[in-house]
Formats: sequence, structure tokens, C-alpha cells
Amino acid sequence: MPKSSPQTADVVVLPVTIQITTAGVDDDELDRLTRQLRSELEETGVQSSLAPGVAPVGAKVFDPITLGILLLKVVPTALPAVASVLQSWIGRDAGRMVKLSVKLGDRSVDVEFSPHQMSAADVNGLVASVTGSLEGKTT
Repeated sequence: MPKSSPQTADVVVLPVTIQITTAGVDDDELDRLTRQLRSELEETGVQSSLAPGVAPVGAKVFDPITLGILLLKVVPTALPAVASVLQSWIGRDAGRMVKLSVKLGDRSVDVEFSPHQMSAADVNGLVASVTGSLEGKTT
């Protein structure tokens, strides 16, 4: 599978945010699921981190991470591998949904999907559309 590379003068690294939602789970389970997905994504060579938490105004104690959010650094050629991992991971539970946000310069693409409603060809088309949109191409 493709490995991501550190950003160099000729390699673009896309910041990708993945937000996980799943029905009927508590915070502990959402944290476990987020870490599980992170581990699976890192097996493809994608750099990831848990999103830092934000203290509510006036709070004395807060969670140091935002549950259900992963931050990735992905080279465009690794997007199909990321989509494949997401499709496999979400496919294990009908209640799982993912919102994917990709940004390049002043362009960004946000997509919310469930692979139960999308075929592998649809996911591949989505990856091509996201990559093309960020590069300024029309698909």
C-alpha cells in the first residue's frame, strides 16, 4: 500500500480530518473506535493524530482530545488506501458514518458518506472527484 512522505518542495501533503459518528455508543466506546481506526490507517503509512480538545469557556477541567476526530497527513496518491480502510472499517457496523474533510490551499472538500450506500466504484469515483476538485480539475 502507498506510504505517505514528509512534505518536500515537490510533494503535496493534504491535511485530512475524519469525523466518526456511530449510533448508540458512549464516549468510551467512541474513543476506542477512533483509536482502532487510527491504528488501521497508520498500518497504511498515513500519519495521524487525535484531534486536540478545546476547553469550554469557564471550564476548569476538559478532555484533552476531541472524541471521534482524527487528523491525517496524506499524499494524494494515498487517498485510495485511506478510502479503502474507511470503507472496510465502516462496513463492520451499519451505524457508522464518516465525514471526510480535505483541504489544499484555499480549496476544501467535505464529504459525508456511508459505504453501505456506496459501491467500491462509487468510493473510487469519490476519491478521484476529491483529488480533482482540490487540484482545480473538473470530473
